[in-house]
Amino acid sequence: MTKIRVLAARVSNWLMAFDPGLLRLRSALRILVTMLVSLGILAALTHIVGQAVTVAMLGTLVSTVMPFISMIPGRRQQWITALLVLLLALGAATLGTLLMPYQLLGILGLIAILFVAVYLRRFGSQGMLLGMTAYQVYFTLITFGALQPASITFAHLPWLLITIVVGILCGFVINVYLLQDPPPVRLLRTLSRALLIRICALIDVLRAGLESG
Repeated sequence: MTKIRVLAARVSNWLMAFDPGLLRLRSALRILVTMLVSLGILAALTHIVGQAVTVAMLGTLVSTVMPFISMIPGRRQQWITALLVLLLALGAATLGTLLMPYQLLGILGLIAILFVAVYLRRFGSQGMLLGMTAYQVYFTLITFGALQPASITFAHLPWLLITIVVGILCGFVINVYLLQDPPPVRLLRTLSRALLIRICALIDVLRAGLESG
């Protein structure tokens, strides 16, 4: 029993040292849960209304950027950011669907979207989230149009917009209200413990080196 406790303590310390507060694990689980829930809801919705599965994939893709909304400080700013993400995603989907049949215009539009996405990064986490959303939505539609021209057409646009709304709503509820970050005080204690573990490990390495000459 003692060996199990020692092993558990070592594993806990290792995780704490390399992933303080389990922030990376939390981020990965957020994206996984958001994607699975959104995909389940959208797949059921598209099956009921008789739409293609590729229509549901766009909403699922958009939902995977919503975990990054936790980086936005303040609940009010998170609501504003989610609304901006929604509007930008709807606009990118409409533009991508319109330009999908025209290869040259689609490529020019992709270059413009990419420039805007990179420029928006200067506005911090909020700008990065907006730019990433616009690029992903537009790039996905242009790619589908090039690889499978008949999979998504302009007639699918209303359902594409609906799936985007559902995906963003699912991602927002899950990441803002269901899977919240730990309180700042608790996170600070965890980071302090992780730093202490790293320092102790470094001391052990130095001591072993001195003892071996």
